[in-house]
This record gives sequence, structure tokens and C-alpha cells, in this order.
Amino acid sequence: EAEEGSATIWAVGFICLLVALALGITLLSGVLAAKARAQNGADFAALAAAQTYFYGGETAPCAVAEQVARENQVSLTACSLQVSDVKVEVSVKAPANWLLKAHSRAGPRLSGN
Repeated sequence: EAEEGSATIWAVGFICLLVALALGITLLSGVLAAKARAQNGADFAALAAAQTYFYGGETAPCAVAEQVARENQVSLTACSLQVSDVKVEVSVKAPANWLLKAHSRAGPRLSGN
């Protein structure tokens, strides 16, 4: 009789553990999705800027990168034009208000590669 009600305590503990596990998995999947979105946005922005920079366009390459980043729901935080490539950095807000960053660079194919 001293153990009366212990099954209820175990059940509540187990349910709390399952809820914490589900929340953790949800948070992790949200962060992974945001990281993938950030990397895709950085890649697309770098490619678009490089296309404009090396092959011409009516708009400045970093302005193109910013537009492409915005269309991919990320924020362009840095854009630099180099002799052989374009480098960009983007950021995106993830669950729990984390700020995730991604980098990418693109340029023309060099002969011999």
C-alpha cells in the first residue's frame, strides 16, 4: 500500500519525457530546415551575383544577390566582388530566435579545370 499511486507518477514522468523529446525533435527539425534554407539562399545569391558580375547585367551584382536572397527568404549580410569570384553571406532566423548564417561563393569556370 506504500506504492499506491506510483503507476500514476511513472506515467506522468513518462509522458513528460515523451513531450520533451517531441519538442526537441521539432526544434531540431526547424533548425535543420532553416540551415538548409540559408545555404540554398546563399548559393543562389552567389550564383546570380556572379552571373551579373562576370557576364554583364543592368543591375549591380550585390543588388542582384540581395534580391535573390530576399526571394529565398534569407537576409544578405555581406557581398564582396573579387577578381575571380563573388562571395556572399546570408542569415536567417531559426526557431528559438537563433540566427543562422551561411556562406557561398561563385565565379566563372576557369580554363583547365
